[in-house]
Amino acid sequence: MRAARFHRPGTPLRVEAVPDPDLRPGSAIVRVLSAFVPPYFAEMIDGRVNYPLPPLPFTPGMDTIGEIVDVADDVSGLEVGERVFCDHFYNSVHIGGRSESCYVGAFGKGEASQRILARWRDGSFAEKLMLPAECFTPLGGAASSDPARLVRLGWFGTCYGALLRSDFRPGHSVVVNAATGLVGSAGVLLVLAMGAGRVVACGRRRHLLDELVALDPKRVIGVPLSGGAGDAQAIRDAAGGGADILIDAVGDIADPAPTGRALESLAPYGSALLVGGCMGDLAVNYKWMLDRQITILGSSWYPRGGSADMLGMIGAGVLDVDALRARRFPLDDVNEAVQWAERESGGLTHAALVP
Repeated sequence: MRAARFHRPGTPLRVEAVPDPDLRPGSAIVRVLSAFVPPYFAEMIDGRVNYPLPPLPFTPGMDTIGEIVDVADDVSGLEVGERVFCDHFYNSVHIGGRSESCYVGAFGKGEASQRILARWRDGSFAEKLMLPAECFTPLGGAASSDPARLVRLGWFGTCYGALLRSDFRPGHSVVVNAATGLVGSAGVLLVLAMGAGRVVACGRRRHLLDELVALDPKRVIGVPLSGGAGDAQAIRDAAGGGADILIDAVGDIADPAPTGRALESLAPYGSALLVGGCMGDLAVNYKWMLDRQITILGSSWYPRGGSADMLGMIGAGVLDVDALRARRFPLDDVNEAVQWAERESGGLTHAALVP
């Protein structure tokens, strides 16, 4: 088969002929239909950021739609020919020991991840992909959806996992901070599907906010952000004086001020769900948080069953992935795809590799 190989940071990916995956116990192999191209892959590949990578060389790629071509004898519940979502998060938990986790085809989480990165290293920028069987979720009623749109599912899951851990209820008012990013826009679509009564989408790119408002003008309010102190009042006013839930999806920035201003939009008993990538220290007034009984919750992924939940919503037609736009790239154009994803991804638009 052909695969895009990562040989060392600072050099482009190389499309090469490599052996097909060798089926292991507890695994399955898919023919890759489409793979998400994360915008941060550019900084990982060119070496700007020191990610904890699998042993080199390896095939990058995560968040995948595939068709099962082989299943290990000890695996049940997966059938050859079935279309599945491939969740590349893998977590090995030992009773009494520490958890080892990684995103197969991307990077590890913590020192203990190196062992499993060495065993499960190759991702989906290839014609075929092997993962542990637990990483596959049959598409079910969503099988007729465009695979290049469905690869965004993991980014919906970032918000979904946080919502599951919160007290979100249908009819709640929700502020989505940095709604014009990939995670934030997915959050807007998700809370609309889950019955939010009012969604305040906040961001700096007005044309992308307008697209989000157009999804449901009766429920979505766009708030253009200036980056100044007045943003806090503008968000609070749009939320009707206070929101039940804040989904903060700010990107990889050092300044915590945008998150702090969004926090001020919460009503008493509100919950702030931190799902972005801010690197700064967040200062929160103790007395304000106590008196208003605010919950602040950090969340970085979602439970395995969340994929089936979200696919069920898509299959039922309540989670509208047709609103997404996927820019498709063939395998030979993988480096162009990586650069385009960093430069152009945002809002409802993302890059997808179609081997």
